[in-house]
Formats: sequence, C-alpha cells, structure tokens
Amino acid sequence: MGRAHLVKLNWLSCLPPSPSHLLSLTISPHSSTPALLRSSFSAPRSLSTKRSSAIQASMDASVSSSPKDLPVGLDAKTEEEYASLSSLLQEFTSIPNIDKAWTFKSNTGIGSQAMFSISQANLLANKRRKYALSANISKGSGNSVNFQWSPFPVEMTGVSTVVPSPSGSKLLVVRNPENESPTRFEIWNQGHVEKEFNIPQSVHGSVYCDGWFEGISWNSNETLLAYVAEEASTSKPTFNDSGYKKGGSADKDCGSWKGQGEWEEDWGETYAGKRQPALFLIDINSGQVQPVKGISKSLSVGQVVWAPSTQGLHQYLVFVGWSSNPRKLGIKYCYNRPCALYAVRAPVCASEANDLEIKESPNEDSPVLNLTQSRSSAFFPSFSPDGRFLVFLSGRSSVDSGAHSATDSLHRIDWPVNGHLSSLKIIDVIPIVQSAEDGCFPGLYCSNFIPNPWLSDGCTMIVSSAWGSIQVILSVNVLSGDVSRISPTDSNFSWNLLTLDGDSIIAVFSSPVDVPQIRYGYLVDKEIKNAAWDWSDVSSPIFGCSAKVNFLLSCRQFTILKIPVKDVSECRTKGASKPFEAIFVSNQSKKNDVCDPLIVVLHGGPHSVSLSGFAKSYAFLSSLGYSLLIVNYRGSLGFGEEALQSLPGKVGSQDVNDVITAINHVIDTGVASPSKIAVIGGSHGGFLTTHLIGQAPDKFVAAAARNPVCNLASMVGITDIPDWCYVESYGVEGKTKFTEAPSAEDLALFHSKSPISHISKVKTPTIFVLGAQDLRVPFSNGLQLPHTSDAEDLVPEMDEKGLEIDGYTQSALTRMYIEAGMREFSWLWFRRFHLTGNMSFECYSAIIDAHGKHCHIVDADCPRVNWKWLEELYNEMIGLDVKPDVVVYGVLINAFADAESVEEALGYKRLGRFEEAIQIAKQTRELGLLTDLLCYSNVLGLSALDGRWKEALGTFKEMVEASSQPDDYMFNSLGIALVKCGISKKAVDKLEATKKNDYQNGLQAWMLGLSTVADDQQKRRVKCTVFNLSSMTPLWSEFLQVSACDLLWLLTQLTLPPSEMSFPARIALAIISKQLLAIHDHDQQLLLLTKLKTKQHHDSYQQTSA
Repeated sequence: MGRAHLVKLNWLSCLPPSPSHLLSLTISPHSSTPALLRSSFSAPRSLSTKRSSAIQASMDASVSSSPKDLPVGLDAKTEEEYASLSSLLQEFTSIPNIDKAWTFKSNTGIGSQAMFSISQANLLANKRRKYALSANISKGSGNSVNFQWSPFPVEMTGVSTVVPSPSGSKLLVVRNPENESPTRFEIWNQGHVEKEFNIPQSVHGSVYCDGWFEGISWNSNETLLAYVAEEASTSKPTFNDSGYKKGGSADKDCGSWKGQGEWEEDWGETYAGKRQPALFLIDINSGQVQPVKGISKSLSVGQVVWAPSTQGLHQYLVFVGWSSNPRKLGIKYCYNRPCALYAVRAPVCASEANDLEIKESPNEDSPVLNLTQSRSSAFFPSFSPDGRFLVFLSGRSSVDSGAHSATDSLHRIDWPVNGHLSSLKIIDVIPIVQSAEDGCFPGLYCSNFIPNPWLSDGCTMIVSSAWGSIQVILSVNVLSGDVSRISPTDSNFSWNLLTLDGDSIIAVFSSPVDVPQIRYGYLVDKEIKNAAWDWSDVSSPIFGCSAKVNFLLSCRQFTILKIPVKDVSECRTKGASKPFEAIFVSNQSKKNDVCDPLIVVLHGGPHSVSLSGFAKSYAFLSSLGYSLLIVNYRGSLGFGEEALQSLPGKVGSQDVNDVITAINHVIDTGVASPSKIAVIGGSHGGFLTTHLIGQAPDKFVAAAARNPVCNLASMVGITDIPDWCYVESYGVEGKTKFTEAPSAEDLALFHSKSPISHISKVKTPTIFVLGAQDLRVPFSNGLQLPHTSDAEDLVPEMDEKGLEIDGYTQSALTRMYIEAGMREFSWLWFRRFHLTGNMSFECYSAIIDAHGKHCHIVDADCPRVNWKWLEELYNEMIGLDVKPDVVVYGVLINAFADAESVEEALGYKRLGRFEEAIQIAKQTRELGLLTDLLCYSNVLGLSALDGRWKEALGTFKEMVEASSQPDDYMFNSLGIALVKCGISKKAVDKLEATKKNDYQNGLQAWMLGLSTVADDQQKRRVKCTVFNLSSMTPLWSEFLQVSACDLLWLLTQLTLPPSEMSFPARIALAIISKQLLAIHDHDQQLLLLTKLKTKQHHDSYQQTSA
C-alpha cells in the first residue's frame, strides 16, 4: 500500500502555469520518502545513465544536501540536471499559440491583410502574454501565396479581448479591471485611438471574454456594439468604527469595510463570483451605454449577434439564454445545460443621419421571443452573409441524455424578411450520427464557430470538428446538408481552422511530434461540385522553436492504432462494439530491440477526446525518450453517439478495461515492455489513473493524477456538477434520479464506482497534483485516497517497530474505513485483533458503532447490518469479561430503534425490537453509564422516536443539568422526531435558528418545545391553572428570542388547530393575541391574521382573544 506524503516542489521554472494553485503530494509503496520514479521504471534509452539517476534523485528527499545552498532533496549534480530538464520544459512551454485570426481587404485593393492574436506562457507571472502580429497576403501565379509579416509583434498588455469591425476599419479593445475600477472600451482606427470610454461598475461589471457567454457584435453600419457583461451588483452595506454607515460609501476608505450582501449562485468552475451575464449596447460615437431590458432575470445571456436589419422594421438582437431554474450548475465544458435562442428588440431608433442610435428611454416591455422552443439546446448562432439563414448548433443529445458533452447537430432557420418571428420553422442540416461506417463522417463535434465561417456562395460554412482522434476541417452546405472533409485525408495530422480569406482558408496543422504550422487552402476549381482543396505551406515566425527542440522531435513518430473491443458480447449497440483508438508516439528506430518506457495518457471528461495535434507537455515527455499511449476509450467524442453513450453507467469498468486492452495491445505487438509502464491523467483521466493502480496494481511502476475523482460518494455533495455523478454512475436514468440529497443506495453505488473502493490493492508510487481552488473536483476529494493510504501504512510501521497497537488505533482504523464506505477493510482489522484475542473494548465499541451508524454506505448488495451478529458480538464481550462501555450500549439502543424506522422506508418485515432497546436504555441508567454524549443521544432519540416524550424530556433535562452539551446530531434526531409527530419543519427550523443565535436560550427553547409536546400527550389530564400572562410573555420572549409576530407564525405552523394545541401552546397564543389587539395599525393586524393557516385557526384566535 502506498504511503502518502505532501511534497513541496520548486517547479516554478518548469511547470506550466495553473489557474488553481496546484498542490502536490505523492504515494510511495516501499519508502517513507516521496518518489515519482523507481528503478523498475528505467530511463529512456535516449537519456544518459547520469541523467536517469538524476531524475530519480531529484524526487528523493533522502539525498543529502545543504539546506543553506540547495533546495531540500537536491545535491549539486542533481540540481544541475534538474535545471537542464526544467530549461527544456520551458523551451516547450514558450512555443506560442494562435488564439484567433482575422482577414481584411487591403487598402490598395490588391491582396488582403491578416491579423493574428497570439498568446505565450509567462511562467514567472503565472499568466499568458498576449500580442498581435500582422501580415500582408498576396497571391502570385499558379495559386501561390505569400505572407509578408510585420517585423515585430505588438504586446497587448492588459487587453481582455479585441474585436475588429466587419469592414476592418475599426478595432474594439476591451480592458477589464482587476479590481473595482471601470471597464475600458477603446475604439482604434488604423493609426490611433479614436474613442475611449470608461464604464463604471455601477453600470456593469467585466465584459465576458470566456468563449462561452462571450458575445461582442458590431451592427452593420458599425456605430453600435452589443455585448455581454456582468450585471451591476447591488450596493453592499458599509461599516466603520461607528457601526453601520448610512448611504454606504463609494470611496475607498481604510477605516471601513463592505459586507458581501446576499449569497447568489454562479455557474461553477471558471465563474466563481460571476452572478448574472446581461446584455448591453454602447454607442461608439457618444459612449452611451444602455442595458437591453425585458429579459428575465432567470436567463443568463450570451453569444449575442445582430439580426439582419430591414428598413422600416424593428432591429433585433439574437442571443443564447440559459435558464437558472431550478438552479445553476457548473457550465464550463457542460453542453448538457438546456439553452435556447431568443430574439429581443434592440433599444435603438434611426438618427437624423439615418444611422441607428440608442433610445433615451427604451421600452422595458419589449417582448423576448424564444426562437427554438422545440429544441432543448441551441447555441452559437450565425447569420449567413445575405441574412437569409440563421444557423446554430444544438447539444440536444447532451441535454436529453445528461452526458456533459455528446454528438452535436446543426440546424437552420430561414429568417423572415417581413420581421415576423412567430412560428419559425427549424430545419435539420446535420443530424446526430449514431454509428458511422469505417471512414465515413462520424458526426459533428464542433467546439465553436469562427466569427465569419461563410464562403461567398452564402450557403457553405467552414468548421472544425473531431473525426475520431483527428481534428479535421469540414465544409457544410446548409441547404443540402452535404458534408465534405476538405483537410487532407492522407495524413493523421490535426487541422484547426483559424479564419477565411474570401473563399480561401487559413488553418494550422500539427501532430504530437510536429510543432504547428500555418497552411493556406483554396478550391482548385470552384465550378466543380465537391472540388478538391489544395494546401500551401506558409512560412511563419510564430511557431519558431529552438534547434534542440526540433532535433529531439525529429527522432519521434506517431501512429493511430485501432484497438478491438475485448468483449463484444457485452456491447448493446453496434457503435459500442466498434474498435476505439489510441495515439502511439514512439522513437523512429528501436535500439537493440529494447522498448522505451511507456507513459499511458488519459483524457478527462470522460466525454472529451485527445486529438492528434501538438500538445507541449506530451511533446516534452516524448522528447525525453518516453513512448506515449494516448487512449481514446469508448465514451470519447468523435466516434459516433452510440459509442459515446455506451460509457455512462459503466465508468470505472468499461473505460478501465478499454485502457488495459490498449496497453495489452502495444505489449502484444512488441512496441512496449510490460515492466516499464506509467500512467497519467487529469479529472476523469485522474479517476481512471487511480482506478488502474487499484484494479491492475502490478501493471504500473509510476502514476501521476491531476485533480482526480477519487470518491464519487463524497464528491457529489461538493462539486459544481453533482448531476455528473448520477449520469456517469447510473447511465441515462441518472438524469431523472438526480437529487441534491443522495439516498443511501446512491452513495453505495457511487462508492462502488470510485477508485477508493480499490485502495487496499494500490502499490504504485503516485504523485497527486491538486487544484486548491477547483470547484469541479475539490482538492479534498483528491486527498482522500492518499490520506487513507497513509493511515493504513502506519500499522505495518508500528508492527515493524514493535509498538503496541492500542485500542485507540484499532478504533480509529475501523472508523476510518467505515466513514470512507469501505466496510470490507474494516472487517480485516477486526479479524486481526479479534481472532488473536487482543481486541480492546474500544475496538469492540468502534466496530459496533461504525456498522450501526453507517450501514447506509456499505456495498449495494449488503444494504443492512446483521443485527444478530451485533448481538452475538455484544454477548461475546460479556463472555470474555470485557466491560461494555457507553458507546456499545448507545449503539445497540440506536440499532434497535433505527431498525424500526428504516423498515417502513425499505419495506422490510417489522422487527419489533423497541422494548429490547428500552430495556437496554434502562440497564444503561441502572449501571450509571448515562454520562456519555453518545449514550444520552441514543436514549433520548429512542424515546422521541417511540413517542415517549415525557421520558425524552426527562433525559434532556438530566443531560443539560449534567453539563453534557447536546450536539447537532442529537438536535437533528429530535427535529426529525418532532416532525414525525406532526410539528412542521418550519417550526423546527425556527427552534434551530434560536439555538444558533443564542445557545443557552436555544436549549431552553428546545426544552420548552419538548415540554409542549409531552404535555400534548396528556392534555386531557391537565388541569387548568391560572397563569400570570404578564410573566409568561417575557418567558417565551426570553426562551425563543423572537418577536410576538414571529412566535405567532411559529405556532400556527403546527398541524393541530389551536383548539387542539397543548395547554402551554394555547396560553402562548393567547398572549400573542393580546399583543395583537394592542396594535393600532389595522393593516398590521390583518397581516398577522393572514398567517393563521385555516379558518379554524382564525375562529380559535377570535375565541381565545375574547
């Protein structure tokens, strides 16, 4: 079993920047020191022995070093090699990316101009540098093309995004603030800044530049901009040394602070602190900013575009809206969130110059029209150049199945020239492909559209899409639905569309061992249907890299493997039985018939895909001499819908088996050694990594898991996508089973699907890299596996050192396993101590307590605890003269009591063991053992559950007098019992709120509440007694700490009408009635009276008042 260690690594100079402030820790199986690679994972042949030993030593904390001069774990030689490797990694990470590109007509009318937005890692600042580079494009004879690049790029410091106008005559530059400063809009022409506008936070927050909600659109005459920004936040209360500051404060004052206001939902990962994306217009001449009104607050707005304008008709904006009902869940990479296209009238009017300008007083009642009501998903709207068509993507398959991503479909709306937007017909252009024949179009998997994807014919779109493990460029005729692959079919390189230059294409192509290069594509003969495209090389300074990197990559090669499914008989669909793919990267020549060490690379999702393009981190590993097996297991994008939908419900088994099948395939073909295999993956890839080292513990000699899902049962309550846990565990039915309150059966299934269920078999040294701010897979989930491993390793270490394993250790191990849902491992420890006769009463207590309290998290096939076995264990304790403690008595009481309550829910035969439990409770009192909080809780809970409120009240008073402070678990049990006997949930919540505000007064309130219920049991025997009403009023006020109005509300929530209430409750109601009559404001009286639930309540109120 691996031992877990927190590792402080000084990798600032060599690791790519992370947005989540990564934490690292490792598991090592045979040493108390952290380790990533062991001698069994021998170094690649291309590395010297010296470098190999240095890599291992750099991770070994036992190497002696001078703490004054060197980091811990490094000696001088190791540090030199460490610096060399980090320098090489930095050379890879410094290779730039092209994020966006645009082309414009040249001022001379000859050729065109291109602008590229480029980013590059800035490791020291933990950010990315952004800069722009321009080029003039000219065409020569024979369709030759020439790019004349500007001498140097221009860095765009502080720029959030840039958006050229359609004509290319203007450029919008947006600078979002990092604090509460205004957002800055700059309008540039070809020579200078024309306009600059600072938009304060009181108007709106930052502009969305995230690629999803993001939407910035110029109107046709380039005078207005529609865009999506964060809605202005409400004013926050301000406090200073004198307390609350009236009117708040807009000034920064070191002597004051602002409250956070009410909590509001966000869209999860990436959107922390973002509340409401909203739609705005800005006039670039005047700087006037106007929110577009009439859009429901339940809609989050994004991807806005201007609809075609028609003289004399309303100007519309088309946008995507995501509903926040019933609540917001994580949306990053989640295409299963329902959304629709909407149209709203833009608040504009014609100016004297016949341009559009923003209305001074827009009509807030402008109708918002849902254009895609018949579709559960619609996004990325794009109008054809002539305005005839509105085309959009749909993730209907994702929404309907619950899978976070799936096969897309493409649709068209014929835009009405008369402006009537009702009853628009949606036409399917590309349907969902279930299963494609070999070599045929597998379906559409498109992550975005470029700003202008249209050819000059007005009906052909150019898009990028995954095709198996390759990214390709497609042409789509939106009238006929014809789809053609226009990127070359004779290679396995991946192609990414950048922009169009008229009817030509500018794209980037790359492979796992080839840095990206720009290609220029054009139709050979436009007049021929399905004419071929020709692609020309473009010399570019953008992707330049060092000679060292080029040399290392030149020795590598890649191929795409077809991996047959191991057991086709288990496949329910044709698509699921088809071979899946893996990208294999290796050395071009095999030296001495010795295989390089293999690293298995697993993508996340699981409904994502690893493409055959250039990835810097993988290229770095390959350059060191490692072979890579990048597996696209079934469930990945790009292989048809049936193959994708075969995975939900089978995570942790089908995907794990596919990876093992792929590994065995390369071993059987002789290109990998079975003794030199490591595995790495992030998110769901980390889920698979930690599964593999548990399910195939002898297969891997090293592993690395980034933000791994280790325990679905604990993740479901803290992730931003709890529905993901249901869908991937249950399959399609998980969408309907999803709830915010998982049942015992849900948690049992989640645990059985999780890597933590295999932890006892883990041997592989593993490094965990965890995002401290990750909202999707919170780092606490990733810590569970190494923490459990670390705790278990302590016992062999104690054995080795001859230390006594006392009752506390036995108890802690048992509880740890049960809390983690790992009952079978708790039995192992129990048998060890029980069979040898070395079991302490603490361990007996723990085993009874753990199984009694946590029977709901055991395996799905063992949903209940064997109570008979618990009784036998109890009797065995007595026979061995082991004195039971209060925990044992308390748990037995709880077990018998819970058996009664659980039966009704699960339909089990009634056991009828309450009287036994009561006898145990009495025995506990007689032995004087009722001094422990747990025992008090169980006796009290038993009495309340059986409706013995007088006994419950007595136990509660005795507990308070004994200064044994009740815990939340006890109050929760009492609350449940109160609700079962007819008290409303709101009334119980009110008692709980009182306790939280003032604990002592809260105790008295609970005691009075129990007294009221106990009195209700014998109300017919209660004699009326004269009460001093004036003294009772402050009594209730003091106990409950609520106003008369609040108390009236509390009492009227009881299921019994006042005429049937207990005597103290009726007295309290009379007191409140008296106070009500003292209110002279009749409106206030009426308001209070409406809080009575029924006419019977009202009649009783009148009688009591009289």
